[in-house]
Amino acid sequence: MRLAAAALLVAALCLTGCGGNPQQQARKAVRDFVKATNDRDGHQYCDKLVTKAFVEDATGATGKDARDVCKRQLNLQRVPKIHLVDIESIKVHGDRARVTALLESGGESHPQVLLLRKQGGNWRIADASGD
Repeated sequence: MRLAAAALLVAALCLTGCGGNPQQQARKAVRDFVKATNDRDGHQYCDKLVTKAFVEDATGATGKDARDVCKRQLNLQRVPKIHLVDIESIKVHGDRARVTALLESGGESHPQVLLLRKQGGNWRIADASGD
């Protein structure tokens, strides 16, 4: 169920390392993550935007099974759409980044801290709890 909470609380971050500096890549990752969450795009979300460890932790499954479970869980989500209002800060340290985004859902906005890691050359969500 951590996936459901992450999708609701975080559903605004994306991670695909395309061109630009690390901050721009992290910013794009956040936008892509939000879009994939709102679109319930399991291929993007589960295969490209979150780390393997995140998927395994969220689903309780391992390997390819974890990605399959992730896609099914995301497809079943019935939560309000999340809107990325602003990215308040991006701090990059090597292959890790900490992004604070302002998200809006159900008429309420709240800051959400996302921890990103470089995996396979792309920024991916590693933790949405903000720890």
